[in-house]
Amino acid sequence: MISNFPTEYHHFLSLPSIARFTFDELEYATFQAHAGIQLNGSMLINVAFLFFLNIKSYFYFGMIKSRILTVTIFAIAMGLLEAAVVIYLRLLMYPNGFGFPLVPILPGILTIEILREIATLLMLLAVGILAGRNAIERFAWFIYSFAIWDIFYYIFLKILIAWPDSFMTNDVLFLIPATWVGPVITPLIVSMAMILLAGIILTFSHKSGQIKILNIEWAGLISGSFILILGFIWEYSVFMLERFKLTELFFIQNRQAIMEHAHSFIPVKFNWILFVIAMFLILFTIGKIYIRLKEELRNDTQIL
Repeated sequence: MISNFPTEYHHFLSLPSIARFTFDELEYATFQAHAGIQLNGSMLINVAFLFFLNIKSYFYFGMIKSRILTVTIFAIAMGLLEAAVVIYLRLLMYPNGFGFPLVPILPGILTIEILREIATLLMLLAVGILAGRNAIERFAWFIYSFAIWDIFYYIFLKILIAWPDSFMTNDVLFLIPATWVGPVITPLIVSMAMILLAGIILTFSHKSGQIKILNIEWAGLISGSFILILGFIWEYSVFMLERFKLTELFFIQNRQAIMEHAHSFIPVKFNWILFVIAMFLILFTIGKIYIRLKEELRNDTQIL
C-alpha cells in the first residue's frame, strides 16, 4: 500500500486509517499513467498530487462521519414522530389498549393512513438520495435510515407507553400492498440485516471509490425480500381468501363486507418457515457480497 509510493513521500501518508488510501493509490496510479509521470518523475508534481489526495481523503472521511450522524439523527427523529402518531391513534381507537381484532376504521381514515406510510417512505428515500454519491450509496443510505427509523419506533413505543409486552407481541407492520402482521422481533431482525448490508456497501464504497452489486446478488436480495413480504401477509391473506375470492377483494360493492371480515382477523400462527427461508437467502447473499467485495479490494491493492 504505502510502500507503493516513492519513499521520499511516505511522510505525507502518515495519517490515521491507512486502509482508506486504497482508492487514493488507484487514483495516483491512474494519474501517473495518464500524465506519463514515473515514480522518479517530477517531485513537485507528485508531492502536490499526494497532498491533494490527503486533503480529499480527510475531507471525504469527515463527510462520511457527518452523514452517518446526520442520517441517524434524522431517522431516530422519524421514529419518534411515527411512535407519536401511533400513540395518538391508539389512544383514540384503543382506549383500553391495542390488540386484535382491530376495531373498525373508516375508509377515509384508512386511505389517509396508507398515504402517511407512502409519505414516510418518500422522506426516507429522499434522505438516501441526498446522502449518497451514486445509486448504490443512495440505496444503502435509504435502507440504513429505514432500519434505524423502524428500530427506534419500537424503542420509543416501549419508553412512552410500555408497549410491546414482549418481542413476540403481534403488531400491524404495514398496509401496502396488504396488511402485514408479525411478532415485533421480526421487523427488528430485518432491520439489523438492512444495517449490515448498508454498512458493507458504504464501507467498501469508501475504500474502493466505486462498487456494484451483481445481478445474481440483486436477484438473491429481491427474492428474499419477496418471500419476506409473503411471510408477513400470509396469515392475513389466507384469512381473507377463506371468505372472498381474490377478484372479489377488488370490487367496490364488496368494500363493507371486506372491512367487516378484516376487522375480525386475529393472528394465531406466524409463518416462521417463510421468514427463516427469506432471512437465510438475504443473509447468504449479503455474505457473498461481502466476500466478493473484500476479494476485489485485496486484488486491487495487490495490483498496485
